[in-house]
Amino acid sequence: MVILIVIGIILISLLIIAATSLIIHCYFFKKGTLIKEENFKLSSCKKPTWSPALITDILDNSSQANINKIFNIKVPHDTKFGAADPFLVKGWVFAELMENNRGYIGVSNKQITKNTSTLEFVPIIRENFHMSYPSVFKSGNFWYMIPETWEDNNVILYKAIKFPFKWKRLKNIVFEYPGLDSIHFKSGNIWYLFTTHQKTGENMFLTTNNFPEGDWFRIKENPFKNKYRGGGSALYINKKVILPVQPPCSGERGYGCEIELWEVTPDLETKKIKSILPKKEALGLHHLSFDPYGTNLFMIDIKNTK
Repeated sequence: MVILIVIGIILISLLIIAATSLIIHCYFFKKGTLIKEENFKLSSCKKPTWSPALITDILDNSSQANINKIFNIKVPHDTKFGAADPFLVKGWVFAELMENNRGYIGVSNKQITKNTSTLEFVPIIRENFHMSYPSVFKSGNFWYMIPETWEDNNVILYKAIKFPFKWKRLKNIVFEYPGLDSIHFKSGNIWYLFTTHQKTGENMFLTTNNFPEGDWFRIKENPFKNKYRGGGSALYINKKVILPVQPPCSGERGYGCEIELWEVTPDLETKKIKSILPKKEALGLHHLSFDPYGTNLFMIDIKNTK
């Protein structure tokens, strides 16, 4: 009898530990990033699966994403996580992949077309800290990347040795600043960078006299509300600079609920244009990129659960 009671106590203790671990995992490590969400609910604590998708008509009157295609994906490790933060560049898809709750950067093993149905990813950059959001761009004759590297407490610039598969860490462009999802953009003849502090949620615009390898310095504090962060690549439409931005989310959908499009005026004021919401069958989306280097396609990521 005593043995049965002891066994019962042990089993109950194990169940409590498992439930606590689940809550901690979902509460602090959604999408591999340290997050503290409001109105947290255990019912929404399911591991999200992220899938790249193509969309059209981002500036129409509809608030829901006009999805053309959701890709099948093949990733080396965490298949339940999928592939998030997809940047479409010259037909190559760069994305955040995951292994053991640590993000790293991967790229599609071939360039896509409108007829592509499956994306197969290979690893290209791994560090001893979490990485995501591989913002890739060309300047002059060189390819660069500014991924999210907040766990290193720096915003880091990478340079391609052999595009798109081989990269080197070039330099820190923002020192001792855990920046989230930084967006570079050009207004007039001046380059800027939008980034958000991982701990405080405060954000800023920076600028440089030598893009992208020069020193960057702050030019405007908190152009967006607290906890707003980048959500993809800058868009240049009808002579306007438009940034896709992630608002803070809470409730059932939690992190990654939608994207907002904001115009940045020449004097660095910000004006909201619209929200882009997922279809009802999806749990969210949190990224929008455009490929100006050939395909002219728009790509988002769709959040589902498995």
